[in-house]
Amino acid sequence: MGKTHLAAALANRILEQGAHVRFCNVAEWLNRLRDELCDGEPVEERLDGLSASDLLVLDDLGAEKGTAWALEKVYQV
Repeated sequence: MGKTHLAAALANRILEQGAHVRFCNVAEWLNRLRDELCDGEPVEERLDGLSASDLLVLDDLGAEKGTAWALEKVYQV
C-alpha cells in the first residue's frame, strides 16, 4: 500500500536533482499506444521517449491485461 505515493516522492526528489524523470501508469500508457496504432501514428517515439529517461517509474506494472502485445511493449522499453 502507498507504493505509488512512495514512487512519486522518490521521482520528485530525483527530479529536484536535475535528472530527467518520467512517471507512467502502464495501463494508461498501453491504452494510448493502442489508440495511436489504430490512428496509424508511429509508436517508436513513445518507446524511445520513455527509454531515454534517467529514471522511469512504471506505476501499476502487472495490473494491465497481460496480452502478448502488452508484454512485448513493456519489454521494449
